[in-house]
Amino acid sequence: MNPECDLVERENGKCNTDRVLLAAIQKIEEVEGFQNIDFDCENKLLKKDKNNLDNIRRNKKNCYHWLPKTKYYTYGAVVNFKWLHTYTEEELDAQFQKPVIQVSSPFLKDIICRFSSYYARQGQPDINYQELE
Repeated sequence: MNPECDLVERENGKCNTDRVLLAAIQKIEEVEGFQNIDFDCENKLLKKDKNNLDNIRRNKKNCYHWLPKTKYYTYGAVVNFKWLHTYTEEELDAQFQKPVIQVSSPFLKDIICRFSSYYARQGQPDINYQELE
């Protein structure tokens, strides 16, 4: 989820960051609320489940970014902005293999933009003032 400028390798062989921020990719059938759905019979889903699935596929759930089905994700997947992890370059090399697939640059920019807007949401916490007195 780092901006590209952080990950560019410089003349000294190092990047502009000491940690890389990754968001987990979650199979759609593992997303909360979708574990009991039979995706092979999608045309028989309840209206509520169909609407929830459509909202995810149209990127209307701001904590997820939809990824279409591939040979790795039979029914599709989501980038889950709530499942974040940071790694040093050494940790990254030790824990992960070389990537076998890659999100193309225009789509990656869209995902990072959605990630930024998810974490830039404005809001005010509910404070129980009675407990503070």
